[in-house]
Amino acid sequence: MDLIRRNPVAATAAPLILAMVVVATVAAEHDRGVAASQASYAGGTAHGLVSHVLTKEGGPHTLILIDQNSKRVGVYQIDPSTGQLALRSVRHVAADLQMTDFNSAGPSPEEITNALRDR
Repeated sequence: MDLIRRNPVAATAAPLILAMVVVATVAAEHDRGVAASQASYAGGTAHGLVSHVLTKEGGPHTLILIDQNSKRVGVYQIDPSTGQLALRSVRHVAADLQMTDFNSAGPSPEEITNALRDR
């Protein structure tokens, strides 16, 4: 604990590490029935759960959880001074990812396909 009090990086990282441990524990409990050979925690994934942490100096950090199995994304804010975790949004993205084009600059995928076909 003394290291955390003296080192601002450790003080900021400690709540993030705790949040990730909690998430990994919840995922492990959720999938207790999965065979040990199928369990994978490498590369920020655990049983189809992917996590990303975005840090912001002087402001709240963001924890993004992506459940690859249910196709949902959850966004949390973490207060670096207290470690308090607050849910900000959840979205089921399966339908979103079926679109071929949305709010993007041209040329559209259809225009590219047509241009390649007309060659």
